[in-house]
Amino acid sequence: MRRMIVCFAMTIGVSVGLGAISAVAEGANPIVGTWKLLSFSRHDLANQSDSNIVGEHPTGYITLTPGGHMVVWLVGDNRKPPSDTVPTDAERLAWFKDIISAYGGTYSVEGNRYVMHIESAWIPAWYGTDQTRYFSFDGTKLVVKTAPFKSAFDGRDVINTLVLEKLE
Repeated sequence: MRRMIVCFAMTIGVSVGLGAISAVAEGANPIVGTWKLLSFSRHDLANQSDSNIVGEHPTGYITLTPGGHMVVWLVGDNRKPPSDTVPTDAERLAWFKDIISAYGGTYSVEGNRYVMHIESAWIPAWYGTDQTRYFSFDGTKLVVKTAPFKSAFDGRDVINTLVLEKLE
């Protein structure tokens, strides 16, 4: 009987301990989850101007898993369906130009910064690179800012700001 009570107590202790570890892990990484893009803006470092070059209603998602994997898919609001079953080359090019970002790989978090280690990307030059992002919260919204970089749209030095809401 005593052995059964000890086993039962150990089972409860391990369960509670694992729950606490899980809660600490989630608390230590508040960006874990699937996030829906609400807005996207760009700050041009040369002329200190802000713009919304991808439209008023861009769409997309960022998923950051507890295990350290991530996927990003963001597109502008100008995407049009093909004129026929098989899209033309011009339609495909327009779709490609409407991609804000599309990449995946792993990530690591340090304070209010996370670094994405790119394994696959819409821009082949990003393969094997690291992309740094800074995050903060505005109420329940996640605000993500890029480190300064050269824009794939026009080669200008910019900082992008994304506002996202958590879905799960």
